[in-house]
Amino acid sequence: MWRGKAMTNGLPKIPHILSGLTALALGALVANGAEAQSLRGTLLREVTGAPVSGAYIVLLSSDSTEVTRTLTNPLGQFTIHAPRAGTYRVRTERVGYRSIVSSLFELTESEVGRIELTVEPVVLTLDLLTIEGADECRVIGDQAI
Repeated sequence: MWRGKAMTNGLPKIPHILSGLTALALGALVANGAEAQSLRGTLLREVTGAPVSGAYIVLLSSDSTEVTRTLTNPLGQFTIHAPRAGTYRVRTERVGYRSIVSSLFELTESEVGRIELTVEPVVLTLDLLTIEGADECRVIGDQAI
């Protein structure tokens, strides 16, 4: 139970509460700023338009250096955050689909860009796998060989 004036280092607690609220408000502004320079998009399968989940979306700088990456969700949607305003492109990576690289686009400090990408499925054919071995299984002690 609280009684009397709360003091911290000889100062009333109210200024500390206000400074805490100020820090919280600044944190909210920074969180809103983190939403800026973002790209939201959807990755879809060519022809059918079905979402492609579990694909990497790689944010590339204008010189094609990887900046960051994220995964698409089950609906093929993604959000990727750029560290600063600038010129970027994205590359898709998913087993069973041809990788694509987008055209260059600008992201400004206050922008949330939008993009829809379509990828072409690639049929992979593996060589025949043949397993050869002895038909016999023996137990020696507590080991099977």
